[in-house]
Amino acid sequence: MRRLAAALLLAAAPSYGATLLVRRGAEPPAAARDWHAALDAVYAEADALWARAAASPAAPTAADAADAAVRLSALADAFAKVTGKPADGAPARALSDKLAAAGRGTGPLSAGDAALFLDPEARSAFRLAGVLREAALEARGPAAAPNALLAEDGAAWELPFLAVDGLPAASRPTPVLAALAAAARAGGPPAEAAASSRRAWLRGPGLELLGDLGAPPGAPAVRLRADVAGPGSLEQAALYFLARALFECGFAVTNDAGTVRASFGSERGAGPEERAERVAAAWAAASWARRLPPLLKHYLSETLTRRETEAAVEGLARAFAAEGRLPLDGDGPGALSRGMAAWSAHAGTRQTLRAQMDASLAGLGLAPFPPGVPVGQRTIDLHYNEPLAAALARGELRRAGAKLERDPRWDPAAGAASAPAVPAAWKGRFGPALAWSSSVGGVSRGQWRVAPDQWLLVTFARGADGRPARLAGSFADSSGRRTPLAPERAAAELDSLGLVSLAEAPAPGVPAAGALVGVPLAPGGPVEGPVTFDASRAADGSAVFVTPYLTPNDRARARKARAIVSTAGGPLVAVVAGRAAIPAVDLPRGSWAEGAGLSVELPAAGKAAPKRALIREGDRVRVDGRRGTVELLR
Repeated sequence: MRRLAAALLLAAAPSYGATLLVRRGAEPPAAARDWHAALDAVYAEADALWARAAASPAAPTAADAADAAVRLSALADAFAKVTGKPADGAPARALSDKLAAAGRGTGPLSAGDAALFLDPEARSAFRLAGVLREAALEARGPAAAPNALLAEDGAAWELPFLAVDGLPAASRPTPVLAALAAAARAGGPPAEAAASSRRAWLRGPGLELLGDLGAPPGAPAVRLRADVAGPGSLEQAALYFLARALFECGFAVTNDAGTVRASFGSERGAGPEERAERVAAAWAAASWARRLPPLLKHYLSETLTRRETEAAVEGLARAFAAEGRLPLDGDGPGALSRGMAAWSAHAGTRQTLRAQMDASLAGLGLAPFPPGVPVGQRTIDLHYNEPLAAALARGELRRAGAKLERDPRWDPAAGAASAPAVPAAWKGRFGPALAWSSSVGGVSRGQWRVAPDQWLLVTFARGADGRPARLAGSFADSSGRRTPLAPERAAAELDSLGLVSLAEAPAPGVPAAGALVGVPLAPGGPVEGPVTFDASRAADGSAVFVTPYLTPNDRARARKARAIVSTAGGPLVAVVAGRAAIPAVDLPRGSWAEGAGLSVELPAAGKAAPKRALIREGDRVRVDGRRGTVELLR
């Protein structure tokens, strides 16, 4: 446990990644470049179509159908190029023609045409876009030798990869390169890798991973598909480990017939650095899952029932989520058993460390370590070191020798009243950014890490209609240096992070005091009801269904709930709730506490330290889908 204690002591002076070195060779072959361009187009068109659907889930119009028809036609062409089979685009083209006809009308769509556009259970544009997007992840392009080499100054690994467009010829820590480096560092270099200016692809046996460092609101920023390595019980246990480990790391996960699919959505408010970390976590989890079966034979030898086996594997997953790796002790078949025994033996030490971190954070006026999140090197970096560095960057903390202290001059609302007006083209489009901002009165402040030691700071002053009227932005580092940004530049930076909606949203009005402000997914309400985390209980129509996301098995029951509250629901929750005419809100800042409920950060009051509350089974809440708020009524 000395590494954990050291991390606590070093948190006041966080260290950042080494220099990334890039060597470029020949330009990519035209066939490889064109194939990856088509793959890019599949994701871009599918994401745009989903965003359009999420923007009008309750009452789609002819204009929505016309736009969907154009998107679906382009998606069909791109998908046919990716598979190399023109016929593969035929179903999407046929549906595009029907939507184009519906789009020639005016006003709201008929029920039948709305179903062609949105129905998540039928052959709709929404569903087909998702199917083609997932199928593209499995496609293989023309063979092309790597034409670039990525390394890290002072590290032992090198990663050959195919640079398919304008990556820099010299050293430059772009988000995509940071994602590739983090993955190679965490799970070893992949068998195949490719990178564009926006996306990174990593492939191994039975494994596909895509990192989209500029995904729009609601679109997956990280996607993974992994097949089981074999039919045996140990291989199945390894696949279960992968699914649980990804869930513990914040992914939406499905495990269907031996295939794990996982996604980490941009609605989670992650900046490029956090997206790169999730790429690394997903790649490391998949890499460990491939190596697990021989180690599991010894580790699971004393489990007698299926539930005991599942519990043992779930323990592995939590250890991985905490540490970013599995705790091995030495070599040989018993390495995992010995390592997990040692890790479990230090549970009390980790609890003591959690209490120390909570006391340190509370003393500095920062939010506590999330309840239910296991303590380890990875989670300490995410939930302790990172918040301290971020507080230094925004000026809330300052250095006092070897220690940190609150800066008494810090004012979260400073400069908001005199900030420039929000540019007209961006009005009403900052809902996703606001959901990831802390609010004090009529001022909201957001912060996202965009480089190893650089944060984007944004302050919004809300107008009488509840929408941001003024906007101030800057880049800052942990030394406190700031570079002011013009409003247009600040808005563009938020847009590049997927924190700006594609269309102007209705004015939400001023949220009720103490309300949790999230992303409005489907209009309606306000409605009140008891919370349930069980979809079968939600199906009786009396409860508010609170869930990380919707699985295929949840959809039919969820649409009967009084409302839906998610933490990574995105367009699917928006469409399901909108078609059911029930309100839905996403609370992307919520974190799930194992066995306890949903932990949420309460709105701050002045300079008071932020607090968290647990939403538990049976608690009463009020959900307002128009304002995007959830109130705890208890």
